[in-house]
Amino acid sequence: MTKLFITIVFPVWALSAQEGLRAFLLPLWPMYVLFAALVLADLRLGVRAARLRGEVVRRSRAWRRTLSKYIDYCCVVTACKMFDDFIVSQYSVPLVYISFCLVLAWVELDSVFSNFGELHGINVLKAVKQFINEKISIDLPEKKDRRDADK
Repeated sequence: MTKLFITIVFPVWALSAQEGLRAFLLPLWPMYVLFAALVLADLRLGVRAARLRGEVVRRSRAWRRTLSKYIDYCCVVTACKMFDDFIVSQYSVPLVYISFCLVLAWVELDSVFSNFGELHGINVLKAVKQFINEKISIDLPEKKDRRDADK
């Protein structure tokens, strides 16, 4: 009887747990890939910026900090998804998950942009804002004061 339990029931339970885990983690892979790309870009630009400043770059420390940052981001993304799924599940939109992912992406993009700006001597955010303002700028006619229209 014990052998029958081990060969039949245990693998079914393991497959069920595996499917549940897969169903939970599958929607998270785009965020994992996004943060991997952002963290690697930050590593690359950070090492180049440090060399430009004349600092000694230790590859082992850089990779260790990058991997630690990536693991932290993945843990935060997973925890936010769990919080949304199990606690705030009455809403159809995962608010905590989306908001934390946007905040983490902004933090990492800010680091990438600052390292890029340090390398090339431009402020990326300021340049993007200026570009958008130039493309959107529309000359609007002057508003007339209502008091002047009544006269």
